[in-house]
Amino acid sequence: MTTRQDEEQHLHAAALQNAQSILVARLCAEEELRKQSEWLRVTLGSIGDAVVTTDADDRVNFMNVVAESLVGRTQHDVLGHPLREVLHLVREGTGERVNRSLFAADHGAAISKYDGHLALMAADGSVRPVEVSTSAIQAAMGDARGSVFVIRDITDRRRAQARDRFLIRLDDVIRPLVDPREITLVAAKILGEYLEVDRCAYADVESDENTFNLMGNHTRHDGIKSIVGRLRFVDFGSQVLRLMREGKPFHRR
Repeated sequence: MTTRQDEEQHLHAAALQNAQSILVARLCAEEELRKQSEWLRVTLGSIGDAVVTTDADDRVNFMNVVAESLVGRTQHDVLGHPLREVLHLVREGTGERVNRSLFAADHGAAISKYDGHLALMAADGSVRPVEVSTSAIQAAMGDARGSVFVIRDITDRRRAQARDRFLIRLDDVIRPLVDPREITLVAAKILGEYLEVDRCAYADVESDENTFNLMGNHTRHDGIKSIVGRLRFVDFGSQVLRLMREGKPFHRR
């Protein structure tokens, strides 16, 4: 009887030890998973592009700070929402809503990239040109677990490209000219078209730094009255005088 009790106690102790070992291993695995998840969260949060991830049902389960800024909503607001309700991607020029199937991850490639004429419409209605890359999130067995979207705001790139085109055109047009007045007038016309303003004027400033002689101005159409003449900066507001002294242009739509 004593031997049987000893065996039962030994088995009980062994089972308890095994359970404790399993529990410790599980806790260690959970801690390692927590560390990896935290590392991934910090990494995705630090990326300079907008990052949005979805689960297998195409519902948002992560959005970094950059994505929050582009979309105009917080991660807390969009968690669990269908992607189509969060990312409003449209075609530039037409405003046509882009179908989600366009970004279906290509399982034959690690990343699918679409850099066509796309724009992202934020919650406030503002629109920015973007590039979108997407990749499927797959389990070890190849099962789809969701998707990750990387959205890059290319507004600054577009502006730089437009500025380069403007400078090239300006150089091409004025290079053959020799008359200073003609050069100034043509330059004002091209600059006005680039800035998309109704009037682009040019003048020289007198020594008091308040009076200027507006010698010519390009206007978008004949209905805009010319303001050629001797004028004062204060008549246009203090902002014009401040910008002039800082060597910056005055641009008002």
